[in-house]
Amino acid sequence: RSAVVGLAATADRRKAHTALADATSANPDRRAWHLAEASCGPNESVASQLEAAAHRILAKGDTVGGVTALMRAGSLSPNARDRSR
Repeated sequence: RSAVVGLAATADRRKAHTALADATSANPDRRAWHLAEASCGPNESVASQLEAAAHRILAKGDTVGGVTALMRAGSLSPNARDRSR
């Protein structure tokens, strides 16, 4: 599975993540991760969705998962202040 993903073109991986985001609309946390992987640059909407997912993940007690989501959300934010927050 990882070999197929590794050999896929970036555009194809983004399309796949977009399709997976659509298919997982009932699960906002998974959807946010797929949207983040489909993003090719800063995207405030996706950053906000991933930040909300991070807070839900942290509330479940998954500190590593929550911090990872917050870091990714920050990297997607177009605002420098939000990235450093």
